Amino acid sequence: MRSVVALSYGDRRAHGGRQGSLAVTALNGSASAKRAGDAAAPPTATTDAARTLGNSHLHETETDREKSSTLTRSACPPAPRCGIADVSSSSRKSRKAHFDAPSSVIRTLMSAPLSKELRGEHKARSIPVRKDDEVLIVRGTYKGREGKVTQVYRKKFAIYVERVHREKTNGATVPIPIHPSNVIVTKLKLDKDRKNMLLRKGAAKQGASDKMEQ
Repeated sequence: MRSVVALSYGDRRAHGGRQGSLAVTALNGSASAKRAGDAAAPPTATTDAARTLGNSHLHETETDREKSSTLTRSACPPAPRCGIADVSSSSRKSRKAHFDAPSSVIRTLMSAPLSKELRGEHKARSIPVRKDDEVLIVRGTYKGREGKVTQVYRKKFAIYVERVHREKTNGATVPIPIHPSNVIVTKLKLDKDRKNMLLRKGAAKQGASDKMEQ
């Protein structure tokens, strides 16, 4: 800009004031036209290549995301619904559901397997333990002891067996809680409801075996 002004001043001295003014106006106009032309010039090849490269990178990123989402969906198909309630895979939720279950559900959870003789007689594999059943402890510290169930404590998921206890320092005896999964039932306390339940279990097992044979 300074060179333009100096040249205009020289032209003004050489050709007079009016011509110098015209020269300054012409030079300023040419400079403005040059700046406008630079601004409106089409993008160069380098700019086009950079823009194309950026668009292709974005396109590849979207394609990769679609592929990854497709692989994730194919690797983890939805669980089939067969009339079974959805069960959470969270340990926290599973434990909460287990220990906060109602008494009717805990009764089923506190089932024990039957001995071979009872299994062949009643065509059932396990049954909820109740008071006055005779059981044999097959696991744990008291393995091998046999006795009658004196109490079923559903709140603690435990049963108490006669003659399975410990002595305190003051001489009192305290029963030892045993989990039903650590015993087998050797003799059942049968009543009307239990007989009906065993009949239903046997009929269901027989029907399933007949269906498998067909």
